[in-house]
Amino acid sequence: MMSVDERDREILRAFSDDADATLAFQGIRRSLNLHPEKLSRGLRRLEGAGVVQRTKDGYRLTEAGVAAVPPAQGAAGERLTVMDTMVGPTASAEGVVGQLKMKWFSNLRWVGFTQAEGAVALRWMTEDGSKRLTATLNDGRLLIDVEGDLSAGLSDALAGAQSIYSHILRAASRVQVAESEPAWAPTAQSQT
Repeated sequence: MMSVDERDREILRAFSDDADATLAFQGIRRSLNLHPEKLSRGLRRLEGAGVVQRTKDGYRLTEAGVAAVPPAQGAAGERLTVMDTMVGPTASAEGVVGQLKMKWFSNLRWVGFTQAEGAVALRWMTEDGSKRLTATLNDGRLLIDVEGDLSAGLSDALAGAQSIYSHILRAASRVQVAESEPAWAPTAQSQT
């Protein structure tokens, strides 16, 4: 395994608050404000070093990567829960992730997600990079937190939270319908 230098540690900082996350290329780029070419070269080096692995959903740390992540450097700004509500408890977190990963909503850009023990945390960042919204879905409970520079107000974060909430409700209802349809149900074509 190759050693990880300081410029690679800069990329690994994107994982510093959640080593289990799967982060999209653009999510890492926005989080760190890196030029795409610089990030692409760094991710290739980290893949070659066995520190990150590329998946169909983005990038994840390997065991060696978890050990190489630098500790978080102080607080990322203020953190505030802007929504705490319930959604249909029968909707699977995995199904909701499948419906919403890589999606952009109004001024929110996809960052990545973490999935563990039936819970999922989906992350978006405002277009200007000043705030990150995290929607955590666990056993029918939905929490939406915003963190970052809240000094300029919360209107964009609140609008983003409402947009995420409505998309999660729609995704959950689609997942519930798909999960409740029997595998033997006739299709519209077979009924003709």
